[in-house]
Amino acid sequence: MQSMKEKGKTEITTDNLVFPSDCSRSMMSAKLSIVGKACGIRERLSYHMARHTFGTMSLSAGIPIESIAKMMGHASIASTQIYAQVTDNKISEDMDRLIRKYQKEKAKEEAI
Repeated sequence: MQSMKEKGKTEITTDNLVFPSDCSRSMMSAKLSIVGKACGIRERLSYHMARHTFGTMSLSAGIPIESIAKMMGHASIASTQIYAQVTDNKISEDMDRLIRKYQKEKAKEEAI
């Protein structure tokens, strides 16, 4: 069996994580502040804001809400829906995909 290094992947240790699993909320806030400043974000970032951002960005990237719920540790998808907001851009992309699907099916029917 190949190790992660042999496969060309970086081994994950607490030394190379920005947010280690044993990170306290105060440490998380301090690190988020550093990340925000490095990215040019002027408003105060919080753990709660990070969860909302993760949920919304994951949903926008096409990850099923059931998977996002598991990743966020939610027992109920209703909890995840509070964090993962459907953006106007996501709605537009979904409608475009639906239109393309309809057009492909219509083209197939016309070819017959």
